[in-house]
Amino acid sequence: MAVLAVRLYGDPVLRQKAAPVAAVTEEVLHLVDEMIETMHEEVGVGLAAVQVGVPLRILVLDEGKGLTRAYLNPTIVDQGGEEIGEEGCLSIPGIYADVVRAAWVVVVAGVLVGVVPRLSSAAGAASRSLSRAWSRGSG
Repeated sequence: MAVLAVRLYGDPVLRQKAAPVAAVTEEVLHLVDEMIETMHEEVGVGLAAVQVGVPLRILVLDEGKGLTRAYLNPTIVDQGGEEIGEEGCLSIPGIYADVVRAAWVVVVAGVLVGVVPRLSSAAGAASRSLSRAWSRGSG
């Protein structure tokens, strides 16, 4: 596997609306593996495919305790509360700011055995990571 180049602020691909993943192919699985490797190498907690120049709706998140999860075609279907927390972005290295995000989210996303939607929920830091990464894939 290779570490992918993270696109930096100003790159037009970061403003593109990502296309849905139509099928889980070997290429998609390989991309997910490379995204996870890249996220860990760059010491990030989340990475959207658009951040590595691939306009597909794929997110990888480090959910802590050794769990890294890939989300295909994620959609936030419910959210609530409000939290302010410091965030950084691999596409804007060295810049951190307080950002308002939902305190909890419910996400429908495909799993790696297909693109059959499943429901997932998150709160706190995981909610923040999901919200932030999801917004990157939304253009």
